[in-house]
Formats: sequence, structure tokens, C-alpha cells
Amino acid sequence: SARMGQGVFHVVALDDGGHRLPVATVQVPEYFLAAHPCRRVIGAAVELSGEWFCRLFVLDPAMGVHREQAARFALQLAQTVGPALYNNYLVRSVRTRAQAIERSRIAREMHDGVTQSLLGLEMEIAVLRRRAKTEAPPLSEDLARVHGIVRDEVVTVRELMEGIRVDDVESGDLTQHLSGVVDRFSRYTGITARFVSNGKPAKLSPHVRRQIARIVHEALVNIRKHSNADRVVVS
Repeated sequence: SARMGQGVFHVVALDDGGHRLPVATVQVPEYFLAAHPCRRVIGAAVELSGEWFCRLFVLDPAMGVHREQAARFALQLAQTVGPALYNNYLVRSVRTRAQAIERSRIAREMHDGVTQSLLGLEMEIAVLRRRAKTEAPPLSEDLARVHGIVRDEVVTVRELMEGIRVDDVESGDLTQHLSGVVDRFSRYTGITARFVSNGKPAKLSPHVRRQIARIVHEALVNIRKHSNADRVVVS
């Protein structure tokens, strides 16, 4: 618990066990005061892991509040609430990893099953189209139509697979990931596409990285479906 006087904060400080420490004053960082102007503050910090801390601040508590009692209560509150929030974070993190593993499994099964079957069917229809030109010309047009439908379904399945794997971008090089997305789009659609990047990407949260990857993927899907473009540049 701290109270400002003559430009510095006079402090009542407690250790992790709630015992009084011999600290008289402390210099509060200017950026903290700029963001949170106050003359009195109650604060508590609890280390949750090597990377995570729980920090609790109460700005300008009412006059007459007993400083040591208030500091002890804030410490107890942080020690109770902090681990609960951290456990929730860990559960969500594990769930996210499990979902990523499941998405990868589904993508592999689609690649080894549905996609390979459709590719085999497409090749057989292509062979029949070539035979039909000489052996059964009236069927050539119908086979061309069926061939086009199957080819479109192959592309659609590959887009679904790409939509599953596009989320796996929580770590690593974002530009390299997006470049791979664009390269695979070019290979499975036949549309000439290239990825251009200048400089290093900004540091982004995993959620933002996933959203960017999804936006790029959805934009490419819309290009194939609606633009009739033959060249694409993602910059």
C-alpha cells in the first residue's frame, strides 16, 4: 500500500507471507502514473510461473482505509484469484493444442482418402475423354462436363484442407506460412500466384496471426470462385 507525499510514495510493504517489510519509500515508474494518475495505490504481485505474474492494483482507495490491512487483503486476493486465472489459461492452451492436433489428423485423412480417390477418378475420366474422341464422339461433351465437376470438387476439398491447416500459425515465421498458403493455392488451382513481403512482420499475438492467415485464405478462395483471374499477387 503506497501514499504519495512530496513526489514520492510512502510505502507499507509486505512479503509473500504477509509480514511487514522495512521499506519507507518507492519511486513509482512515470509511465504507470501517466497511464493511471493517482495519489494512493494498493498493489499486490504474485508469481505464477517463470513467465507469468498476477498484479493487482487499486487506485486511490477511500481515505481512512488501514494501509497494512488493505495491503494484506490485496495480497490474499491476488494469491487466490491469480492461480485460478492461470489455470484457466493453461486449460485453454491445452485445448488449443488438442484442437490443432485434431485438425492435422483430419487434414491427413482427407488427403490420404477423399483427395486421392477424387484424383484417381479425375484421371480415369481424362482417359475416357481421350478414348471417347475416337470411339464415342457423342459422349465427349458429357465426359468433359463430368471431368470439370470432379476437377472443381478436387479443388474444393483442397481448399477445405487448407482452411483446416491455415490456423497452425501460432509460432514460427508468419511470412513463410503465408507464402506457403499462396504457393499451395497456385499449385492446386493452376492460377499463377506469388507472395511478396518487404521487411519483417510486426510482433503479433497468436489470435491475430490466425486471423490474418484466415483472411488471406478466404481472399484466395473468393478469387478462385468469383474473379476469373489468371494471376494473383499477395503483398
